[in-house]
Amino acid sequence: MSDHPLVPSDRTSSRKPRIVHSEARWRQLVAQYESGSLTQKIFCQQHQISMGSLHKWRKRFKQNEGMNDFIEISQTIVPTNPSLPPVMEQNNSAWQVELELGQGMVLRVRRA
Repeated sequence: MSDHPLVPSDRTSSRKPRIVHSEARWRQLVAQYESGSLTQKIFCQQHQISMGSLHKWRKRFKQNEGMNDFIEISQTIVPTNPSLPPVMEQNNSAWQVELELGQGMVLRVRRA
């Protein structure tokens, strides 16, 4: 029997076996936690998950919110300033897109 931490011993570990949950299961757990009234500690104890894991998955799902939302842009573009030339014409291979991002930043895309 060895007391070295990397060598297994006959003593049983006080740690519970690690259970790996799927992303779908974590989505269920996070939704259940957020819709309930339990504290994070009690919820984690009842579901036998660590508070750190719950925090990590909640943060991951929050960051990904809206990442899969698409905005459809039609080909019909109405110029806001009629004195400017049309941005896109059906038979014209050149196009220009200007997107105001806020805080004075503008993204311009041109095709020659």
